Amino acid sequence: MNFGHATMTKFAMAAMRNMAPKPYSGILTSLGAAGVGYLASKVGIAFSPVAFITGLFLLPPQLITQFLGSLIGEYAFGRMLGKERWREIRGTIVAGFFVGSSLMLGFGLSITLLARSTWVWPW
Repeated sequence: MNFGHATMTKFAMAAMRNMAPKPYSGILTSLGAAGVGYLASKVGIAFSPVAFITGLFLLPPQLITQFLGSLIGEYAFGRMLGKERWREIRGTIVAGFFVGSSLMLGFGLSITLLARSTWVWPW
């Protein structure tokens, strides 16, 4: 049996045919989370509907690393730098990280394009 891309796509489509989400399920989930958030705020419990909906759609590895990063940022860096100082500079640190990642990605992409554009002449 051939297990190429087309065959695997057909298998996946056949397997998920019965699991298609209803068109109103996202709306109901959002309204339910907003209702729970409203009730929790009246009682005094901290609840974020946006974080709840985001957590529903993230995969476990992303969720775990985001949770660990928030714990490290809140407790470790908060104690090392002081809560107020950490709240002031954390946006700059995140922006610097993303700028550095983007620059390195652009540099790597340009090197790759230059390396592939060279042509070894046969004579």
